[in-house]
Amino acid sequence: MRIKDKSQQAHYYRGENGARYVTGASRRAPQGENAEDYYQGRAEEGSVNIVKDAIDQYVAIVETLKKRSSLAIQDDKQAFLRSKRNGGKLLLIDQADYSTQHIFFDDSATDDDNSQVDVVDVISG
Repeated sequence: MRIKDKSQQAHYYRGENGARYVTGASRRAPQGENAEDYYQGRAEEGSVNIVKDAIDQYVAIVETLKKRSSLAIQDDKQAFLRSKRNGGKLLLIDQADYSTQHIFFDDSATDDDNSQVDVVDVISG
């Protein structure tokens, strides 16, 4: 897997208003800072894309994979640590899509930890 382009780098931010999927940024917003506020200027100029809706996030992921075949998504570690009991790191899927194989890598996943990944169907939620 080779990451050659900023479009292959993405970040998830999760908060009270749901998940935000940010592409085109090589660095995360500082801890505690609102992602939309942090990236606002770059989003307006078009170098960063902030996607709010789960279906649109899934489509953005699939479109990137069609063009580049690999994608690295960094999750919101602080949100994950706060919500680990209620869900893990976000993995969006479409159960009706039989042509996509999801592979999830995590350095801290273990067999006895079932809260590492929060698999969410983009259609049914």
